Amino acid sequence: MPFRQQILEWITDPLEMKNTILPESNEHPEINSYSYYNDWKIVEPADPSVLLGAGAVVSTTEDLANFIEGLFLEKLIKEESLAKMTTLEGDFGHGISSFPFEEHDSYSHTGGIDGFQSLLSYFPQEDLSVCLQSNGMNYNYGDITEAIVSTYFGNELETPDLSSLSLPAEELQKYVGEYRSDDTLLEFSFTLENDLLMAHPTGYESAVLSPKGNHTFDFTPVNAKLIFSPEKEEMKLHQSGQTYLFKRK
Repeated sequence: MPFRQQILEWITDPLEMKNTILPESNEHPEINSYSYYNDWKIVEPADPSVLLGAGAVVSTTEDLANFIEGLFLEKLIKEESLAKMTTLEGDFGHGISSFPFEEHDSYSHTGGIDGFQSLLSYFPQEDLSVCLQSNGMNYNYGDITEAIVSTYFGNELETPDLSSLSLPAEELQKYVGEYRSDDTLLEFSFTLENDLLMAHPTGYESAVLSPKGNHTFDFTPVNAKLIFSPEKEEMKLHQSGQTYLFKRK
């Protein structure tokens, strides 16, 4: 059965997700995505036939909330399958991960491709769905999500510091180079372009790093933080509760 038909029969039709589609082409000018590199620029999307379930499905926040509620109400899979899916090893289950907030447990999944980003989370005890979608972001969406959830649970919202930190090119030069890790196949190359530090991870889109001080940079497109140790020629990648050590080649 074609993948598009599987989505219709097993997910979107049963849950009446009328605004969720797998397009046959990438001609959707109303949903262009953007990356920020000195200015906002349109990102050319890959063909849906290449991405399929890894990033080709188009949806809305309402439909996604409907999806995750239907999943946990066992409208899509059986109770035993849901139990297996949500059995965690560390922070990860089967196709889903843990996203706890204070004493509140939740399950979530994030996505990002060709400039688009999304986060979908469900708090079973509260029957609360949280969904974010973006077609252009140069701010950590993990921080945005935490602020939204914190407000829902009655906490006072702290206004973030949106001021930008600028480092001279000679300061950024110490981070330039190629880095690899024994913990993952992912490799990084860092270059200087127009006095900005660019990250080029293998298999992913290049992006500008945002300096935060103390050798720390936000890698916004993948919701990650990079911390360099120039004297050791090392870099640590912090993402989704995991830490990976990279060494300069």
